[in-house]
Amino acid sequence: MAAIGKNHHSVRCTSRTGMCLALSAVCTVVLLLPGFWVLSSSASASGVTELPLPHKTGQAHGITRYNDGTLLITEGPGRICTLDEDWDFWETDEYSQCSGIPVNIASGRWDGAVFTESDRDMVGMLFTGCTIHLEEISVPRPGSEPWGITVCEDGDTWFTERSADRIGCISGTDRQTIAEFKVPTANSEPWGIVQGPERAIWFTEHSSNKIGRMNIDSKAFSEFPIPTADSGPAGIVVGADQCVWFAENHSGKIGRCSASGGIREFKLPSASSGPYMLAAGPDGNVWFTEREADRVGFCTPSGLIREFALSPGSRPAGIVAGFDGAMWFVEQGRDCVGRIPVALADWYLAEGSTAWGFSTSITIENPNAAAVRARVAYQTSVGPVDGPTIYLPAMSQTTINPADTLGRCDFSTRVTCIDPTKTIAVDRTMTWTGRGASSEEGHCSVGVTSPSAQWYFAEGSSAWGFECWLSVQNPTADAAECTLTYMLEEEAPIVVVKEVPGNSRKSFFIADDIGSRNAAIKVESETPLIAEREMYRNDRREGHGSVGTTRLSYYQYLAEGTTVSGFTTYLLFSNPSDWGVHVYVTFMRYSGEPVRIELDIPRYSRKTLRVNDVLPETDFSTLAMGGAFCIRQPIVVERAMYWDGGTGEACHCSGGMPAAHNTFLFPDGQTSKGRETWTLVQNPGEKPVKVRVSYLKPGGGAPQYLIDTVGPGSRRTYNMEDVVRSGRASVMVQCLTPGGKVAAERSMYWGGRGAGTCTIGGFTD
Repeated sequence: MAAIGKNHHSVRCTSRTGMCLALSAVCTVVLLLPGFWVLSSSASASGVTELPLPHKTGQAHGITRYNDGTLLITEGPGRICTLDEDWDFWETDEYSQCSGIPVNIASGRWDGAVFTESDRDMVGMLFTGCTIHLEEISVPRPGSEPWGITVCEDGDTWFTERSADRIGCISGTDRQTIAEFKVPTANSEPWGIVQGPERAIWFTEHSSNKIGRMNIDSKAFSEFPIPTADSGPAGIVVGADQCVWFAENHSGKIGRCSASGGIREFKLPSASSGPYMLAAGPDGNVWFTEREADRVGFCTPSGLIREFALSPGSRPAGIVAGFDGAMWFVEQGRDCVGRIPVALADWYLAEGSTAWGFSTSITIENPNAAAVRARVAYQTSVGPVDGPTIYLPAMSQTTINPADTLGRCDFSTRVTCIDPTKTIAVDRTMTWTGRGASSEEGHCSVGVTSPSAQWYFAEGSSAWGFECWLSVQNPTADAAECTLTYMLEEEAPIVVVKEVPGNSRKSFFIADDIGSRNAAIKVESETPLIAEREMYRNDRREGHGSVGTTRLSYYQYLAEGTTVSGFTTYLLFSNPSDWGVHVYVTFMRYSGEPVRIELDIPRYSRKTLRVNDVLPETDFSTLAMGGAFCIRQPIVVERAMYWDGGTGEACHCSGGMPAAHNTFLFPDGQTSKGRETWTLVQNPGEKPVKVRVSYLKPGGGAPQYLIDTVGPGSRRTYNMEDVVRSGRASVMVQCLTPGGKVAAERSMYWGGRGAGTCTIGGFTD
């Protein structure tokens, strides 16, 4: 149980057994087979579950995900309630003492949340740390109607004053002082608000039909007119593509605004559906509520729309990605909270080649209790090529050979589950034998579920004998211009511009741009793309590759790492910000206290740490945190490992993850033909967690699995051969402890460790 507060009302009115639910037609649920959890489905057209709120007020509106994974809901006059991971509602006396009607709510970076009370011109703050209490702060201008609210990376709370043409800020350190900033356009009615790209606060101007932006440092405003007149922009969010997305409430459109202010609009099926609030989904799509049409839906980065019907009279309002990989939303008209599962049905892989001596395989994992079909498509240098449609048995692993379709060429890949309500996972392995080498080498990467306007890499070098390549996939029909920023060690950044034709891929040789240097890389584009980076050395005797990360984060988790058995491990740190960052690095071991070090990274630069110098002869996981003195600063981290099994040096690498999760999927895995497969699990939490590591074989069938406990602040290593003596299988890692989160990676070796690969997994929450 993860209920918040100490004085609970007896309103535990819904639970997984015997709950009062209104089920619209199909709901993706978790079914229990003998000893195993799987993803499955049980019957209905829309997949929506609706849970009645404890009180019928007709004024429920906002929803946010709290730091421990529970949901906070503004329920009506004076009330905020909690929905925990067991689907139980809880109310506390402290949460039922608001002076007015809570409207919109956002999670705080401390233990608590913030919310607006428009009817009383107040901003409320919940604190749930050592003491549970509520504070309310009056906005200086009576009748200002505070509405939208967000908490920024530095802990400051920003909100809109829709009747005062202002946005306000409450400092994260001085929570009693409100600073106000007047929007340039009179009668603009600022509405939704979010921290977005360009270190700026972005907001919608409901009446003046603009998107506003205010730089956090200079306080300078910019305004971008929306092409459709009187569109009534309402909710706003930053998507997985790092663009700002907004709902056009009056025109029935979803809009996207780039960092430079370029706006593109996507029509919904009905112009009068009233799109209202937005949230970024775990699938890389932007989800929205349609207040006048009783629907929720999502828009992909390329503008494809899918909608889901709710019960009549629902009038959905706030929406958020929940603790369980689903989207949760408030139905104001029916006093309900709704849930719709999110599937990871679309996967992209930027790199791939069956030419130049490379072999490439694509592996697909189906963790569902039912068989599905997936469609494969390739983007090549000469345009798109259709691949096969693949049958994926229930709970299985399937491998395809792109050469069967493409012959010899360079390519990118897109794999789409034909049933968009089902999750699959996809990765790619490339192998080759360097000139004169006595053993082959390989690299691999998990796919990504969405294109993005920004990609970051901490690793990259065209020095020390490395050749470094950047592979960029453009799955859209339009040509894309992308800007590459190379952040060097102790030098000014180098910026170049490239073009990638529509429905194609391009490879860029880094030395052509920067000569012989070490560099972190940032990729930016108005058109969402996918980017990967590969590095080779010693006439390609060795090589590694990794997909980039789209999201800057204060935290970076890396489950794999060792300095024993001849391994040398490097951590690569990138600071893509305009200010220096102080980084705390924690190494978590199998046993014993974690080891901690600190380092500084200058603005727009990168730094390399040889872990063997500070942590010899140790298996470890890493947690890196950017910031000092209560100020968090985003960073990018990768890890590269080198070893020599007797056939020459080999290597692999992997990017860090900005968050821990409860379920990971690794499509590839093998213990036959001399291959080793290891799964690394990191528990960064303060309590032990129970994990299940399951192996899904080709052809499906009941998976084999193991269950273990990972101690707090530690890591464990699992050898697939202990469970699957010889054969192939996908891997699934699940944290079974409620509220627990882990980080996981998978390493594979073969040829007497003459070759090796490593990748993070796809995560379903």
